[in-house]
Amino acid sequence: GGVQMAKAGLLFVGTDDGVVLFSNPGAIGRWLRVGHELRGHQLHSVWARPDNPLHVVAVTAAGGVWRSADGGQSWAQVREAAGDSQPIAGRPAPLVALAGKEPVLLLAGGEGVLRSADDGATWTEAAADVAWQGGVSVIAPAAYHIDTAFAGTGSGQVYLSTDRGRTWRLLKDGLPPVRAISAARLA
Repeated sequence: GGVQMAKAGLLFVGTDDGVVLFSNPGAIGRWLRVGHELRGHQLHSVWARPDNPLHVVAVTAAGGVWRSADGGQSWAQVREAAGDSQPIAGRPAPLVALAGKEPVLLLAGGEGVLRSADDGATWTEAAADVAWQGGVSVIAPAAYHIDTAFAGTGSGQVYLSTDRGRTWRLLKDGLPPVRAISAARLA
């Protein structure tokens, strides 16, 4: 086997039973099923590095983080589902990527945001100036700046990071539980 890399599109489909892999060899529009991995795991998020899709990260509905360095053919768990990272109101923790030459992954985990700058191999907890309350329910990159992101919590807090998710500051609180954020800017 082996995933075709030369001018091949790769598609990673997260399902209730693992990740299904498709390849579009020669980019001719023929999407072929080439694998089905992580069976038995309900997936919530999957991310492939845009400039090197051999690096793939998958997040289970339970909050576990898995990583592949070979285009999804084999996987290693890099972070177990933490007991305190229960989904907010039944919603699994979101995984988002900040674009750039070196993408940054942000994952809502436990009571805060986890950050990876090495394609999901290692994760560190981001610092916040005010403690996260009610669990992080959404993370939204700002479309207008690759270093900026917003996060919301189940207890109505909105946070801002302007340093690619390293540190967060409380922007607003006292809102109802936050479920979605979209950040735009007028030119």
